This record gives sequence, C-alpha cells and structure tokens, in this order.
Amino acid sequence: MFLYLSLIVRYIFGWHKTKRISKKSFLPKVSIIIAMRNEENNIDRLINDLKSQIYDTDKLEFILVNDHSTDKTSYLLERLDLKNSQILNLQDGKYGKKNAIIKAASLANGDIILSSDADCSFNKNWVQNMVGYFINDEVQLVSGPVMFKKKSGIFQNLQSLEFISLIGSGAGAIGINNPIFCNGANMAYRRESFLKVNNFRKDNAASGDDVFLLHSIKASYPNSVVFANDSAVIVRTEGTQKFIDFFNQRKRWAAKSINYKDRYSIYVSY
Repeated sequence: MFLYLSLIVRYIFGWHKTKRISKKSFLPKVSIIIAMRNEENNIDRLINDLKSQIYDTDKLEFILVNDHSTDKTSYLLERLDLKNSQILNLQDGKYGKKNAIIKAASLANGDIILSSDADCSFNKNWVQNMVGYFINDEVQLVSGPVMFKKKSGIFQNLQSLEFISLIGSGAGAIGINNPIFCNGANMAYRRESFLKVNNFRKDNAASGDDVFLLHSIKASYPNSVVFANDSAVIVRTEGTQKFIDFFNQRKRWAAKSINYKDRYSIYVSY
C-alpha cells in the first residue's frame, strides 16, 4: 500500500508539471495517419472533423489506411473529397494498426506524424495545438488526452472514470520524466524518430502501436516525451457497451505487458 500511494503521489506531482503550449506561428509539415477497418458508419463524421482543422492546408496531409475492410469502407474511401489525402490498402498477409502505421509512415511527407482512430472526434484546433509542442527540438513524442464520449448509465460513467484515471496516470508519469504508456488515439511524433526506433516488428502483441513506440523513444531519447495538457486537443472516442467487451479490452491491454522491456513500466504494471 505504501508503494502504491507513493506512486500516486508522484503522479499527482507529475500532473502539475505538465504544461500547455500554444505556438500558432509554428507550422511544420504534418501527416495525419488513421487506420480503419469496417468503419463505414464513421467515415463521414471523421472527414468533417479533419476538414475543420485550422491549419495551413499546404502543410497538412491525410493518410487513411484500409485494413482489409469487408463493409463499404473501401468504396467510401475511393470517393472521398479530401484535399492532400492518400488512400492506402494493406497488402495481403499484413493486418492491424501497427502494419498500417508502418506503411503510411514510410510514404508520409510530413515531418510530424499525428495518429488517431477512425471512431474518434477532434476539436478544430487539434492539429495546431498538438504540433506546437515540437517547437522544442528535444521533444520527440507528444501524448494527448483521450476521453470517452459522454453517455448515460452507471456502467458508462464508471468506465469513463476508470479511463480518465489511466490517462491521468500516464500524464503524471510523463510529468516526472518516466513515461509508461500513452494512448494511440491521440499521439504525435517526429517521423524521422519513428523510422529510426520503431520496434513494432519485434513484438507479437496484436496491439501496442502506442506503448512500444513510447518505450523505444524513451530509451533512445531521454526526457523527450511530453503530455499535451490542453482541453483543445482532447480526442473523444467510444467506450465499450457491454461489460464483457470492457473485460476483453482490458485483457488485450494487459497482454502487452509481457513484451515490456522498460523496467519502470514493468514495476508499475506489477
């Protein structure tokens, strides 16, 4: 109990060390990468959110990767009216978000990669405020806040509270310069650093495009990870609808820990 309370106190201290940075004059080239599988019901809303971004359109590109969808996702993507966009299809034998990001990053033109998921919603200032942190040359990865879309019901409220505690803990760990995890629904990183250190090919976990990249960057670039403590960059996503789905989701997340190499993350997981 003492060790646990000590950890939480450190995270509270770390949370208060996270800062908001807004540099509207800093406009690097940005590639937004979103992998999708069977997202026909989310495409219209997603595209509207992407189009609404307040950012120089000549310095912003969108790379949407179709992961072998079996619904109308591919059909809808082929008919998109989205400036500066690339539509990619994962080749046979390649599946999942990790492979989608690897493929997209290798073809991206942006200096900064901003990644999220197809079922997420964004504020119009999302891109501008997230990439503002990279005005500091030492910053290699920015972790952004994620929240569940507000819904009624005890289960939904408890699930949202539990999820916020994870986001807050991750932010607090970053604040004390010992990051343990982030959320792939809202993260940005330098393309050059990703191509240099990504180790997606070295683990067998189905998920983990976020945490394994974080650990690799942490190992190669100490003190280079920051948390975007800014309400304008909050990404909202859907929570699970049933307890069994919630349980299976957490089981998938926990399964990643067997592949952790970062000692502090292993300690915190324990």
